Amino acid sequence: METATREDPFLSHFETLIDEAQINKKSSKTTSELSSLSLGSCQFASTFTDKSPILPCPVTNLDSFAIKKSLLSNIENSGSQLTPLQLDFFSLIHKYYDVYYPNRTNSNDVGEQLRFVICLHLINHVLKTRSRVLSHNAKLKENPDLDYRDQGFSRPKVLIIVPFRESVRRIVNCFENLLLTNDDSEKDDQLQMSHRKRFKEEYGGSEIDTPANDGKFQRTSDEYNEIFSGNIDDHFRLGISVTRKSLKFFQSVYKSDFLIVSPVGLRTLLEKRRQKRKRAEASDNSDSDDDDKDQDSSANNASTIADFLSSIECVYIDQLDILSMQNLDHLFFILENLNVIPQQATATTDFSRIRYWSLNGWARFYRQLIVLSSFTSPLFLSLFHRFAMNYAGQCLIQPHFPLNGYIRPLSAFPQLFQRIPVCDPTLRFNYFVEHILPRFDTSTYDH
Repeated sequence: METATREDPFLSHFETLIDEAQINKKSSKTTSELSSLSLGSCQFASTFTDKSPILPCPVTNLDSFAIKKSLLSNIENSGSQLTPLQLDFFSLIHKYYDVYYPNRTNSNDVGEQLRFVICLHLINHVLKTRSRVLSHNAKLKENPDLDYRDQGFSRPKVLIIVPFRESVRRIVNCFENLLLTNDDSEKDDQLQMSHRKRFKEEYGGSEIDTPANDGKFQRTSDEYNEIFSGNIDDHFRLGISVTRKSLKFFQSVYKSDFLIVSPVGLRTLLEKRRQKRKRAEASDNSDSDDDDKDQDSSANNASTIADFLSSIECVYIDQLDILSMQNLDHLFFILENLNVIPQQATATTDFSRIRYWSLNGWARFYRQLIVLSSFTSPLFLSLFHRFAMNYAGQCLIQPHFPLNGYIRPLSAFPQLFQRIPVCDPTLRFNYFVEHILPRFDTSTYDH
């Protein structure tokens, strides 16, 4: 079993217990400006630390990162080489910074490049979590007096939110490519996949109509083909458990490492659990005091219906621009219910192994948030700033607006900004008519 060193970002991030005084202290964030040719301008901000990331990435290969050897060997055997964009982006998420990237375009396969390195990071995180738990289990069998804190309240560690089933299929393909051994001679190390046929049936889909297919609606836009290819059903939730040699689909939420969901798919599950909880309370507390029952229900409702989201450590939101065209209320509802301490423990919860910061209710300060979109908006920025609470810091990539030769200044007219000494709308309009408009009532400004 592989041993990890203290320089591993996985260990340095999750085994550091932040000071309670830092959490309670309301201090302003320290910011710094970074830039690289691939990512562009980046603003780093943090309340807990003044150590900023390094851009551009100083290394040129994945060997310098703390990645599981099995993943590295599979990538090397595949012969794939990471681009500067992938290296720079991976250097940020590998250190567990929150990242907001608003330049996810379809040109040059930017979306697919980023999806690959994000899946690499998430698989690496889950495998390290599992190997660390197994290593500590073996040591506890030899010496039960040892104290290890390596778990949360529930098993799911990664939440992936995407708009369509086709996005799920592409993410799973990345998982398979990273976990599959390309050496045919190693038959014993081949990846075991359960319910793979069912996954293909439910998440596969036919191609969109093209002129060659004589479809009713024929479009030539690459963006349309990219977004609406494959299965575009937006109601789904998929649990996946991962080990070094197995990939199991359609696992229950309590037995999954990955939860890949659409906002409406997870929202409907939470609402079903809420209704089931209400029916159970109605039958169990029919003879109890109604006021006490309502007070207890409102206090514990969120922690009960979303207890499987209590130990989420990484959140990956892809294609936020597409999700915004569905219903962002579902997305906000899901993020608000993350990392809530459950009121009731599950059968697999071992309190002696739960990390102290999780028991303290500080899991949101350790949670990593990765958001990708093809453009930015005040609503997207509000979502990121509201839920990006990682103590490691936040990396805000600035949007890039290529002119492409279409936008040119028509003339060199100067812009004049004038302060108006009135606030009332009527007085402001009268001031405009009496003082500003006469300046332009000349033949020079006709039309």
